Amino acid sequence: MLMRVCRVLSCQQTEYEISGRCCSMCPPGEFRVHDYCTEFTTTSCVPCVEGTYNEKYNGVRNCAHCSLCSGLKVKLECTLTSDSVCEPQDGFFCLDWSSKSCGAAQKHSSCEGGQYISQRGTASTDTECSDCSTGTFSDGTGMSCQPHTQCEAENLQLIEAGTSSADARCGEQRQNVSGIVIGVLVPVVLIVGAAAGSNSAARLTKNQQHHHERHHLGQWPYNSAAAIQQQSTSPCGTHTAVHPAAMHPAATPTNKFRHQIRKQKT
Repeated sequence: MLMRVCRVLSCQQTEYEISGRCCSMCPPGEFRVHDYCTEFTTTSCVPCVEGTYNEKYNGVRNCAHCSLCSGLKVKLECTLTSDSVCEPQDGFFCLDWSSKSCGAAQKHSSCEGGQYISQRGTASTDTECSDCSTGTFSDGTGMSCQPHTQCEAENLQLIEAGTSSADARCGEQRQNVSGIVIGVLVPVVLIVGAAAGSNSAARLTKNQQHHHERHHLGQWPYNSAAAIQQQSTSPCGTHTAVHPAAMHPAATPTNKFRHQIRKQKT
């Protein structure tokens, strides 16, 4: 009885089996062009063309195309033995990591007014935002919220109260207009009043002095109807004298004395 023994073909890691034979694979960066190996020939390999690559030992007929990194940033250029390595652009994070390269990315989220950046975005994670607490504000671009300005503490007047997204607006203190007017008018009134009082006192004093002088010098108010003629008899004849009451207000003491002397002589 005859028995057929089957031999199991065992190829090396850098070989492939075809038609009961072990053929050599093409090295990285190359690919197989013609037929498989034969009993008398080995596998024929040529280098990959530009824009393609093969990173392992292979028996394929074509090299793989290099990744283009569309919308991404090229971290490592493609070579004959390795594909391009892509990564997100600045301000983006990767949505699809395949091996060590990024396949697609998305822009980092922006925090809104009233929020602060609690965690900045990275190439792998999105931005994280948190709300500001009461009494603070942020426009969404900072890593923390800032307290509202206290206008009174800076001796300023509050014009507009702060919100979660904007600071309080302050301005110069507005002075009370009525207070300013009163502050200006009161001194003026006091000065004018003092001047008027001084003038009145001066006029009163002057009038009193004038009255005293007139009384002392015998000047009486002129009254044309009160003129009285006095006749006296003397050796020289009749003499008519005018009473001092009939003298004109402009009469002077000298005229009065002359009249008295003339009267005595007669």
